[in-house]
Amino acid sequence: MDINTVSDMLNSIPISRSKYEFKNFNLETYGSFPRQLRAMLLEKETLHYERQEAEAEIELLDHEIATADSNISAIVKKRLSARINQAKRRMVDIDQKIKQVDDWLDHQDPEECQDAIDNFEEYESDHWTDVLGREAAIEVLAHGRTQKVTMAQLGQLPLADYKKSVIIIAQLANFLKDITEKTESTLYPQLDQIPNSDNTPTS
Repeated sequence: MDINTVSDMLNSIPISRSKYEFKNFNLETYGSFPRQLRAMLLEKETLHYERQEAEAEIELLDHEIATADSNISAIVKKRLSARINQAKRRMVDIDQKIKQVDDWLDHQDPEECQDAIDNFEEYESDHWTDVLGREAAIEVLAHGRTQKVTMAQLGQLPLADYKKSVIIIAQLANFLKDITEKTESTLYPQLDQIPNSDNTPTS
């Protein structure tokens, strides 16, 4: 497969992150809408300047090739062209991310966005109780207990927020445990019949 075909194919698929990835592993890492909004606004600004930088790099490289001495070696021109193509690939990546962020921002209610900006600190409780609660619930499911670092962070929360996190931990840990056990039982029903050391079934 030649490189032009490869590049055309890459231009047609998400090369940085899919919509699924954006929703579940970017947006959902935040425990409140204001945190999501801040992250998306910051990403949009960062991507804007990254795109400007890539555009400027391409223009400079094009200028360098156009004004180069006629005796410039083919190897040097090839290297400059390769750098231009790499910069163009970055721009495709950036443009895909910008579209994702813009699509999300365009679907948000302007009044809700303004409220999130004006009252950002008031929503911090929701963010931290949710984030720490979910993290602790996963640790309970995976290790049987909350890890020391997470527990220390939970202990720094105000009492009311600590109680909220404990509720999230209990509800989410129980939910995930129930779903996992039911799924395993459905997929591997024969495991329930494997005898223990005392020759009794596990179930």
